[in-house]
Amino acid sequence: MINGSKIILSVLGAMCVFTIAGCKNKIDISAYSENTLALNSDGSVTELSVEDFEESYYSQSDLEEYIRQEVDIYNSQQASDLLEGEEAEAVITVDQVQVADGRARVVLTYEDLEDYAAFNYAQIQTEDGTALTEENAQRDFVNVKDESKVSLSSIENLEDYRAVTVYGPITIVVPGKIAYVSSNITSWDGASASCPDGSSVILYR
Repeated sequence: MINGSKIILSVLGAMCVFTIAGCKNKIDISAYSENTLALNSDGSVTELSVEDFEESYYSQSDLEEYIRQEVDIYNSQQASDLLEGEEAEAVITVDQVQVADGRARVVLTYEDLEDYAAFNYAQIQTEDGTALTEENAQRDFVNVKDESKVSLSSIENLEDYRAVTVYGPITIVVPGKIAYVSSNITSWDGASASCPDGSSVILYR
């Protein structure tokens, strides 16, 4: 698979992806100013990357052309894997590319988390709270309501929660209300949490 966002960052120096407000079932992350991933209620994913962009080397049109080429390659690869008779649809869309004040913002929407992970070679997964691995079962969590530390085994009705496990620094926005975060996460609000390096876990419902 093509390492889309990472290639863009290394070749062009910057890239940003953000959702367009008002789309049905899509989380509006246009107000965020750091790398952000929104897990939309319809199963799609919107990525926001914000980086410095030096227009003396590359123009906004150069950036947009490169991004669209990489996305087209990925979409074509996915279409070639379809069975005969199946209709090909773009699994990644470029919603917007914008450069202003030395910063680049670009909008990509993925059909699902699997396509986001494959396109970016990223490690992230969502699952039922009861399916968390043994590694996560041993770590401390924080109850975001009162900021008390708890263990995974002490959380009641764990099956009522969805869990997001992500590796690396990024802000995650969920289609619900965050209830618990792994103790390495120190910044959150009702629907988003800023994850540091390493593995982080968010429980929401």
